[in-house]
Amino acid sequence: MTENRTDSADRPEPSKPAAFRPLRTKTVVDRIICRLLTAVINKDLVPGQRIPSEMELCGSMHVGRNSVREAIKVLVAMGMLTIRRSEGTFVSKGFSERMLNPMVYGLLLEDSDSATIVELYRVFEAGLLHVAAEKRTEEDIARLRESLARMEGVFAGSPDEAAVLEAVDDFQKTLSRALRNPLVNKINMMISGRMTLPVRSATVRRLLARGGLGTLSAHCRELLRVIAERDFPAAPQAIAHLFSLYAGA
Repeated sequence: MTENRTDSADRPEPSKPAAFRPLRTKTVVDRIICRLLTAVINKDLVPGQRIPSEMELCGSMHVGRNSVREAIKVLVAMGMLTIRRSEGTFVSKGFSERMLNPMVYGLLLEDSDSATIVELYRVFEAGLLHVAAEKRTEEDIARLRESLARMEGVFAGSPDEAAVLEAVDDFQKTLSRALRNPLVNKINMMISGRMTLPVRSATVRRLLARGGLGTLSAHCRELLRVIAERDFPAAPQAIAHLFSLYAGA
């Protein structure tokens, strides 16, 4: 079967979900991926369900087997599909960190400068602070105070870059957990970890050289106050002060 069909490729077939109708072959693999993702979004395929076999997909989409196999490999690498030997290929159950990797790597390959990355980080942290203040419990505040105390204990010694980053990450993750939203926590780990590590590392080195860890500690203490008191009007300024440290990183 040839894969160069273009004239009747998207003609409606009422007996089949839209995701499994024939498709035009302009970037065949990408179109197969899009159709399968659309099937998941439209609930034509649900988590844990076996997807049609390779031959069934070839027949319904009017594409070749190699293209179907390549599309499935991509979706498996993304964490959207799972192959079970002797059983078939299934829609994955639950969220996987691998699902975020294509987005993160795509952003990194955009050749964005550090200011662009920091701006993305700031937008995310502003939302995180606001929702944390809405949802926080007294237990959350106690855990944040404990984390802040650990951070200030580290800062009081002679920490190296790694120790400072670890202490700040602990405070940031504790703040994120106050939302009790696993998806937000995982996205937060991606943005505040992998994507912004070079910028944060450069900032910490500069603060260590200038003896500026006290300023970082004060900004984190203000974030805690905003959350504890639910001082929403002060949240934008608290974020602005914190991110002023990244200027020039």
